[in-house]
Amino acid sequence: MVPVDSVGAVARARLGNWPYDPDVAQIVLLDHHMVPTPGDVRRWVDEAMQRRPRAIRTGALFPAAADAFRDVGFHEIDTLALLVADLDDSTYPRGRRRSTQRLRPSRLGEVALLDRAAFADPWSNDETALREIAAATPRHRARIVGDGHIEGFALSGHAAQAGYLQRLAVHPRARRQGHARTLVADSLGWMRRRGARQAYVNTAVDNEAALGLYLGLGFRRRAESLAILELLVR
Repeated sequence: MVPVDSVGAVARARLGNWPYDPDVAQIVLLDHHMVPTPGDVRRWVDEAMQRRPRAIRTGALFPAAADAFRDVGFHEIDTLALLVADLDDSTYPRGRRRSTQRLRPSRLGEVALLDRAAFADPWSNDETALREIAAATPRHRARIVGDGHIEGFALSGHAAQAGYLQRLAVHPRARRQGHARTLVADSLGWMRRRGARQAYVNTAVDNEAALGLYLGLGFRRRAESLAILELLVR
């Protein structure tokens, strides 16, 4: 996704393309807690329309922000559960933890291929989207697991007293081997060392495996859900 200065300067949003689909524009709020007005959304739509997309989609939105997009004609295409964990000793799994390795920029292409194998279209991320995810917070951490082949990765962010598990994926061939648990534990430990007091993560409401993982590691589900919306243009 490529930032557009005129959009970001007006209301802290970024305009780009949906991964692997240049005919779909994407609007991502740069501040998760921001509540735009319908007028803000119309300006962003006007900017996106210059790309002549067939559709415009949003990033994950909190309910109040989603309502502003719905007022302009967007409809919901996915619902995400939001979970939070207090970063204390009860958050961490017991027993010996396996190590992770730093994700080097030269291996980002491998990670993008893994992401696409782990998530069905249209929910996978390309290299550009992964870079944008990592840049979404002032500090970030990118870790991988696997000997030789990358079997899983996690992108985490930290801002103020909050940590965010922004992306977690394990290759289908390597699931149920503890890789996801290792990556989440590593991310939570890094967040706490950076001074975060709570960690946030979201996942599809019907992703029972991910929900079970997070709940087992001390997360609790919030009452509100996040939404991804779409406006069909042509």
